[in-house]
Amino acid sequence: MITAPRLLLVCTGNVCRSPLAELLLRRSLGATVDLASAGTAGVAGVPITEGSLDIARSLGVTVTEPPLSRGLDVEAVRGAGLILGAAREHRAAVARMLPRASRHTFTIREFARIIDGGIPEENMPTAAQPAARLESITVEAAKFRGYLPVLDPSDDDILDPVGGDKALYQQMADQLVPAIETILDALGAGFPWQAWGSGADDDADGSAEASDRG
Repeated sequence: MITAPRLLLVCTGNVCRSPLAELLLRRSLGATVDLASAGTAGVAGVPITEGSLDIARSLGVTVTEPPLSRGLDVEAVRGAGLILGAAREHRAAVARMLPRASRHTFTIREFARIIDGGIPEENMPTAAQPAARLESITVEAAKFRGYLPVLDPSDDDILDPVGGDKALYQQMADQLVPAIETILDALGAGFPWQAWGSGADDDADGSAEASDRG
């Protein structure tokens, strides 16, 4: 069981996508927002993959102790104010686990898309604290979820790079990092790295090691 966070990030094995998202958000938000990540099929104690660590380090995240995977449980879902899945399958898994959580459960890219073009500017919160903004944005995103339909539903997903090479991890980062940047901007936190796609991603090095689950 994990302590119920304000923001819960979910993928399959909790070794690729959700721990990378957690590292990037924590890099900017620090302790201002309670964060955690977990996997719908996570096996406890598996370290984050080298491919995801390479992406995090290329963006200036110092990782002294690589995060270890955890399984998703209903208590974490029940306590979270916002749940962001890596893909639609994770959003669906949360809804099956606790149907009433579906109102504040999105995919990472879906949430960023709604922030970017679905919530009217006058409805965007201006609170000083990121945690307060996050609470308000979650309410607004739920309201405007249906106002900005996506042409291809898979565009709301982040691909699973598990077992893939560096190029596959790069594709994953191309989908995940811009969405994280949009969320951080909306929270008034910004991000301390150069915007993804403007050169920062060219600095990533190292190989993407295979793992059993991602």
